[in-house]
Amino acid sequence: MERWCNGCNDWTKEAVNIENKRCLGCGKELTHSYTYFTIVSDGKMGMYGHEASVRGVFDPDEITNLLGIEPFDKLKKGDYRKNMPKDAPQAKYSFSRWSGEKSDVERHDVSEQCLATIQRLEHKIPELLEIKSRYDVEFYLKIVPHIYNAESPIIYFDKKIIAFCYLTDTEIDVDTYIYEE
Repeated sequence: MERWCNGCNDWTKEAVNIENKRCLGCGKELTHSYTYFTIVSDGKMGMYGHEASVRGVFDPDEITNLLGIEPFDKLKKGDYRKNMPKDAPQAKYSFSRWSGEKSDVERHDVSEQCLATIQRLEHKIPELLEIKSRYDVEFYLKIVPHIYNAESPIIYFDKKIIAFCYLTDTEIDVDTYIYEE
């Protein structure tokens, strides 16, 4: 059976040592998580998915310039989706997104990852508020745990995380992947 390996950063057929829950290909732990900050066009669900409001459309390069932070992922309304025929009705994205400040340090303490993500952004609060006033966008602190064999990460939110989210109107979104043996 193939499994996602955070260390190999790929699907691997390498054997897994269940006893210590590590990939035999690279030695990394199977249960892992990462966090990141993302800015997404606000809007509504349409026939082909999320559709940005008129004020929600933004150029991700403008966000990059305003924040002075390079994203690890970005897309602009009108960009073509990968692996989709260009003549398909939903071939183009109908919203914009900018994602940056990813923290994937090897640890089960998701809260420490959240702190690492927001610490790089807390001095950018005025710029983030400017983005919110200029565009109809939503901010998310994304948490993505991959859990194997009922092993669980440590998830809690201290006052610093809650204060950042409150000051920037950021929602916390947990997207969990659970794998059984």
